[in-house]
Amino acid sequence: MNKTKLILTTVLMVMLLMPKITLAGNEASMDKLLLIDNVNIYEKMDKTYNKGYSPTVENGTATLVLPLIATENILQDQIRVTFNLGDPASSPFQFKNYDKTVRLKNHSVNNGTGTADSYLVAVRIPLVDDPAMGRFPVIITVAGQWTDGTSFSQEFSLYVTINDGIDPDAAPTPEPTAGSEPVTEAESVTASEPESASATETEEQPVPQAKILLDRCSVQPSPVMTGEEFSISATFKNTNESQSLNNVKITVTGETADIVPVGDETGSFYFKTIAKQETITIDMKMKIAQNAKAEPHKIKFAIEYEGNKATAYTAAEETVIQITQPVRLEFDEPQIPEEVNAGDTISVSMNVMNLGLSTVHNVRMLVEAEGLLPEKTVFLGNIESGASKKGDLYVFVKTLDTADQETVQGEDKYGMTKGNVLLTYEDEYGQEYTEEFAFSTNINPPVILVDEDPEEDEGPKDQGQWWISVVIVAGIIVVIAGIRIYTKKQQERIRRQEDDDPADDPQF
Repeated sequence: MNKTKLILTTVLMVMLLMPKITLAGNEASMDKLLLIDNVNIYEKMDKTYNKGYSPTVENGTATLVLPLIATENILQDQIRVTFNLGDPASSPFQFKNYDKTVRLKNHSVNNGTGTADSYLVAVRIPLVDDPAMGRFPVIITVAGQWTDGTSFSQEFSLYVTINDGIDPDAAPTPEPTAGSEPVTEAESVTASEPESASATETEEQPVPQAKILLDRCSVQPSPVMTGEEFSISATFKNTNESQSLNNVKITVTGETADIVPVGDETGSFYFKTIAKQETITIDMKMKIAQNAKAEPHKIKFAIEYEGNKATAYTAAEETVIQITQPVRLEFDEPQIPEEVNAGDTISVSMNVMNLGLSTVHNVRMLVEAEGLLPEKTVFLGNIESGASKKGDLYVFVKTLDTADQETVQGEDKYGMTKGNVLLTYEDEYGQEYTEEFAFSTNINPPVILVDEDPEEDEGPKDQGQWWISVVIVAGIIVVIAGIRIYTKKQQERIRRQEDDDPADDPQF
């Protein structure tokens, strides 16, 4: 069979299969994921994922490019990548060992105008000779270990569509029997059934199915915030080279009731005819429910159409959009004293409340100001929806900084300083936010407190009590001596009086 040049258009439909994400020894943690970088153009890409990237296919080889970004640090900055090409009996790919280890690297993006850090999975898969027409999945499994010791495994399904090749539904061409003579046209007419029967048999030959595929799809904005509207543009292609598609109806729906058309939009589109190898584009506005989960969601396209002889067919396509919840945090503004003393340690407190519907990640608190030295950055971790956490930050008050500390003299070390209390956090896609609370305070010289030594006080006190005791004893001695002198004088006076009494004189 003569080979014709194979024209391939590859459509990648990327889905994060959440049930396939596993962490060894623990339940799956949805804040640790590998996400597709859908905003940058890497080598071998002609557009970003959110603009409808289609990989290049040349010389019978499909090139797949899958840039991944991790929401957490991965051990040794490397992942193990394996490829599942499906059933070897029906797969259009040549089976080889394509497994590899991919490391985190800084890659040139956007035609050399920028760079991005990512795990870039790129693979070239040769096709077999005369591949079958159809849509074939390539399942890429990435595995590794987070820096906290937990393991993970995550799958990404990419779909390669072959537009031209061997139609598996077509009837096989009969081959001549060995040893038979070629049949001439005249003999064929003579030996065949009547013309009417032959024509009927020809008309009843099976006709290959004309197929329609999603060629590209874009969503603006991306990711989509809950409660907001977004625009979706999808282009479909009639892949058949000989048949037109008639009475084409395309219905657009969300995977869940969280995604609905806006206003009078019905989500249904009708096209009378799509010519062979032609494309049509549908544009519509949709809206995300306020309480939708912050995770990838699918948008589905149900297609009904008629092929040759008005044969009815159906097809289904889908795309994935990223949905994010708005971050709503409430704070108790930190209080910094208006006056502080060098050498003191002050405490700065902040209460953080998550009023949003999604988890806020990696919440941390820091003080930045000249003359104030925080003990460390306070890490509050993740705050679930409806929860709150309090952070206490201890700050040491030093002197004001100067270019040459040796020349700082006297009051130059002290005075007014200004700074900020910084509250930093991330949403579920790793987008970082920072809240700043400005303050000012005056740094005064240190206060030196002199405590009186009790032992020094006891000396004079005891010494005074000793002199008091001496005075009391001396007073007692003086009183006793006085009493004795007085008593002795009284006795002498009485004795003199007795000596002077006339009754005792012998003359009488």
